[in-house]
Amino acid sequence: MKYLKNSNTITDVKEVLPKDVPAIVVAAGPSIEMQLEALKRAKGKAVIFAVDRIIDYLLDNGVEPDFIVTIDPMKKVEYFSKRDNLTIPLLCFMQSNSEILEIHKGKKIICNCSDYLVKIYEDNKHTPPQLFQSSSVATFAFTACIELGFKRIILVGQDLAYNGNVSHAGGIEEKLVSGTDVMMEGIHGDMIRSRFDWKLFITWYQDILTLYPDLEVIDAKDRGAKIKGTKVMSLQEALNLNSNTDAIYKFDIEQLKPTFDEEEWKNIGEFLENNIDVLDKIKSKSKEAINIFEALIKECKKNLKSRVIKDKLKRIEKISDFIELQPVYKLIDGYVRAQATQELTDIYQVNDNQVDDSVQTYERAKCIFEAIIEASICFKPKMEQILKDNFN
Repeated sequence: MKYLKNSNTITDVKEVLPKDVPAIVVAAGPSIEMQLEALKRAKGKAVIFAVDRIIDYLLDNGVEPDFIVTIDPMKKVEYFSKRDNLTIPLLCFMQSNSEILEIHKGKKIICNCSDYLVKIYEDNKHTPPQLFQSSSVATFAFTACIELGFKRIILVGQDLAYNGNVSHAGGIEEKLVSGTDVMMEGIHGDMIRSRFDWKLFITWYQDILTLYPDLEVIDAKDRGAKIKGTKVMSLQEALNLNSNTDAIYKFDIEQLKPTFDEEEWKNIGEFLENNIDVLDKIKSKSKEAINIFEALIKECKKNLKSRVIKDKLKRIEKISDFIELQPVYKLIDGYVRAQATQELTDIYQVNDNQVDDSVQTYERAKCIFEAIIEASICFKPKMEQILKDNFN
């Protein structure tokens, strides 16, 4: 939440980027080593998007991209950057690794957010960012380029194949579990060694290209796996396709006004304060539901057809409806699904004994409400800390 204050959405950025130049998506394949000089010349003649894993390699070799892209909440920090002063604008999800968001000091461009944050955007008359995660950070960067309106996209370092035993730029030999290697057609028509996950990425590209037949995609590499539907040429040849090769394009994302102005940020603070109060009510009502289920279990064992059971189930239904209608339940629901997966899976399993079925169902439902209480306890201090640090 604290990164939301000065952030922009991908929709905001779309308004300020040039569209009559190509986008370059730089991944971490070994062939990038042959493209470094051309990438330096591309600055100002294309908009350069670099995946998180390749950023240090690029900067160490004098190439500064226009954007970095990171999406994975579990991305290892060592696969991002050793630098602590990165200010290059970052395309990210609100669910991206918070350590990476902390290390990065520049503008955050939000490309996806949870249902809970969707309401915050909509309540303040903004379009929620809702680009969906694809197969990899490179394929997501490609999706982002389509969303941003680019008509020509150049892939760099998207080898999707080994160079000898080297898997990534810088001589890295990433070893996965055995049995993941596959043979794929290379750009020169020969069969080359690839990996099962890379094969999935190739299929993803080929599928997405069928949806955008007017999109021109250039695969700028001298080796690697073939992606059907792309044109293979060097990066310099691709840049020479520009109508005006001498033009230099400039844009300053850091000067873009944040999505939320001061008044809207104040509204968000009030929204969070209200949610804190609601969390207490949800916790109280969940405790009431647990007590009802305990009474239901006792009643079931005495008389399965008791009218008391019907009345208590109506009360449970009202409690459930109240909780699910609260905006904060969008957060709680994710927590509950993680903590009570087995109970959610088993809740409708039945056997031949009606009493046992009912008792087991109520026991599992109790576990779900216990998880709701845990979620309420978990989120409250976090929300209070956000308010203290960002709204006072």
